Amino acid sequence: MPQTVRYHCLNCGHNFSCEILTHDELRDARSQLKSLSPVHCPQCNRTDLRRE
Repeated sequence: MPQTVRYHCLNCGHNFSCEILTHDELRDARSQLKSLSPVHCPQCNRTDLRRE
């Protein structure tokens, strides 16, 4: 079950929450060769984030 994590964008300062996969789900997705992308800011689309 995905976990909800809060992030702060270091570029534009936007605070948001995002659901991320647990370690077991991440391992299963990689073994099935599913495409996984990094978390990015919904406002500026950058990936330089700080997890809160």
